[in-house]
Amino acid sequence: MNQIFPELPLSLGAYTLTHFLGKREHSEIYSAQQERVDRQVLIEVLRPDADQATISQFLKTARARVNAKLPGVAQVFESMISDGTWYITQEKPGGLNLETLYRQGAQLTPIQVCTILDAVSQLYIACTKAKLQAGSLSRTDIFLTQGKNNSVRFLSPIYDNEERHITQAELMQKLAEALAPLLPSNVAGQTRIATLMQWVRDGYDGEHLDWTAVSATALMIEEQLSPVLATTTPAVAEKATVGRLQRTQLKKKRERKHRFHLLVQTLLFMILCGAIGGILAPTEPKALSPIVGEHILCTPENGHPSSWISKSPVSIIQYQRFLAHYASAPTSELARINRGLPDTSLNFTPDQWQEQLHAAANKSTWQGRQLTEDSPVCGVSYWCALAYANYCRGSLPSLGEISTVQEKIGSSRIQEWTSDTQAANVALSTCHLVLAADSKKIIKEKDPTAKNASRGFRIALPTPPAP
Repeated sequence: MNQIFPELPLSLGAYTLTHFLGKREHSEIYSAQQERVDRQVLIEVLRPDADQATISQFLKTARARVNAKLPGVAQVFESMISDGTWYITQEKPGGLNLETLYRQGAQLTPIQVCTILDAVSQLYIACTKAKLQAGSLSRTDIFLTQGKNNSVRFLSPIYDNEERHITQAELMQKLAEALAPLLPSNVAGQTRIATLMQWVRDGYDGEHLDWTAVSATALMIEEQLSPVLATTTPAVAEKATVGRLQRTQLKKKRERKHRFHLLVQTLLFMILCGAIGGILAPTEPKALSPIVGEHILCTPENGHPSSWISKSPVSIIQYQRFLAHYASAPTSELARINRGLPDTSLNFTPDQWQEQLHAAANKSTWQGRQLTEDSPVCGVSYWCALAYANYCRGSLPSLGEISTVQEKIGSSRIQEWTSDTQAANVALSTCHLVLAADSKKIIKEKDPTAKNASRGFRIALPTPPAP
């Protein structure tokens, strides 16, 4: 569906529309300037082809939003009509909405995901207490102010329609879909976030979590990932301010404890079943099976989450399916696969690809190796390997994880790209190769675009692979 106002800036009544921010079912959101009072606002514009029933519902929803007072929700001012176009004016939240971050190819940090999940949970809990109908939140509706202390605000999700009812499970599924392209990868904490988002989307053991459980679990993960703040003695002039800050922190701590106690009963069966282990990161590797199907469990000693490493490098037939998927993927899927990759690296065809395919199909020799479709794909660059990892929602294994796999089942007899994901902040321009089974023989490859005929890769998954 075409954008209502494709050419900006544009005057609408007393406002000048400056930027397009996103779409809703029957409307679009624009950033605007209110000229008379020099104020930045957001304007939700109803599509001009809306029928009378849609217009009536739009105005009814506007009245409900004006009267609703909810935590973190931008204030709605009024509904108006100019030049035959209906629109709602509202406060402009600080920061950028997630749709803008998505278009920029950004990736949320694990702590930002936790902050968003907690804020969304508190919003829906408040809606339930106020007996208000709340719709799903899209990336357009969620605004994030990034910095030392992340803050989250929302465009109002309130609607007023007795014939329409959205369940809590549907709200969670829509939220999971909205956040999916922005979820972190190749960073510490990604496993816990992936597990929590899976629970938000699908529930656990056939039962969906409630918003209190989501909030408490997100806060638990956030506290685990946040650095410990050093305590210092304030100077005399600082004591009053610091005292207020400490009282605020104590109040928040009590609120978190209260929410955590509410969570206990909801998650008791998960804890007893050991399901919480996926979030808290197992610390006793002997309690877990070292081999899960075609993957090997690697549990680091430094407290980071476990990873499931494929026993074999990615095969020729697997990589061929990836290229076919990439060629026909929609724009949103391409953005997810290309996340973190420079624009100059988006050619994922391996070196001498047709020769590999021909040798594999005919089970003949290529580059001194007898190939089949299940043989490891070679001739890929670091960026090719990283794109495939994004495609699988996994990552490249660390040097230590590769060594663990090779100690159990032997060398793959090819050079394998690897990135030390346990370091959290990995420079993509610095890549490593493991030669044979000897982890001490390392080549530091300064050119991640290099495509060597003997280079392949394997995948590390943050959650247990499907049986």
